[in-house]
Amino acid sequence: MQEPRLTKEQFVDRFEEQIREHFPDCEIGRKDIQKPRSVQTSLVIRKPGCEAAPSIRLDDYWSAYQEAEDYEAEEKRLLTRLQDSLENGFAAAENGRIADVAKEAMENWRNNVQCILMMKDGNEAYLQDKPTMDYLDMVKVYFINIADPIDGHIGKITITNDHFETLGCTLEELDEIAMENTRLANSPDVRNIASVLGEILGEPEEAFMTVPGEVEFPMYVVTNQSKHAGATLIMFPDVQEKICQVLKSDGFYMLPSSIHETLCLPLDIGKDVDALRRMVHEVNMTQVPPEDLLSENVYCYERGQGLRICVAEPTIDEEPEEAFTPVL
Repeated sequence: MQEPRLTKEQFVDRFEEQIREHFPDCEIGRKDIQKPRSVQTSLVIRKPGCEAAPSIRLDDYWSAYQEAEDYEAEEKRLLTRLQDSLENGFAAAENGRIADVAKEAMENWRNNVQCILMMKDGNEAYLQDKPTMDYLDMVKVYFINIADPIDGHIGKITITNDHFETLGCTLEELDEIAMENTRLANSPDVRNIASVLGEILGEPEEAFMTVPGEVEFPMYVVTNQSKHAGATLIMFPDVQEKICQVLKSDGFYMLPSSIHETLCLPLDIGKDVDALRRMVHEVNMTQVPPEDLLSENVYCYERGQGLRICVAEPTIDEEPEEAFTPVL
């Protein structure tokens, strides 16, 4: 019989205990990192006499544990992975690779800097120490790609005001370079939602069509090839034009699904903007993790006018809705 699944606090405690057993000479500390609309936990493990210390993001491990059906086996696998990562991290810290990689990435920031689009409202604590630039009611945050010598994947250094002061450029220059790099590094992926659902659920695309070969609801998912931070592409004029071409329309509504993708549908179908806005709100409240929220608004694009916040037409000669009184 399996033991009860761990809570997040129990999970972090268990991992910290295992690290202390395997690396008894190390100094271990917890570090809470402010992320958009969330706080993530890392463990910082320092070997005696070593200036650099590996930092392990436990939220990545926690997500894998939560999704596992056999969570006891997954816990053991993750602990082994954690120990291997720490061994690599200690080796990287002792020979200076961690500091060297970060320093090199910062020195070559013009080649490495990109931006991500995120929600502005509610992220004030996260944004307060960072250079940002507004895009409609959203905001662009800048980061520098860095090869992670511990886990082997590409990590990033989010640019803070302290970093920005060392770059020797204006905010407008930083934004221009980051936008160019972001577009070069990300190819748009514009597909009908039937195709996306088919891929996710392992069903043929036709299974989501009422009439074979015909799309019942012309809604398209717009993201990038990696499916990570793909909503950023909605800012680029050439991507906006590609969406029009795919939708065979001179404009489109854009619904912010998350920071990773947006949903677009033809402007000429004459949708009720208030209904679309209610749909965005419902999805945000029930389906999107807080850190992935992008916006509560609906947007529209027309050739020659660019993307803008879509304002609903005023309703004329309608009876006012009856005030809602909760029943206690």
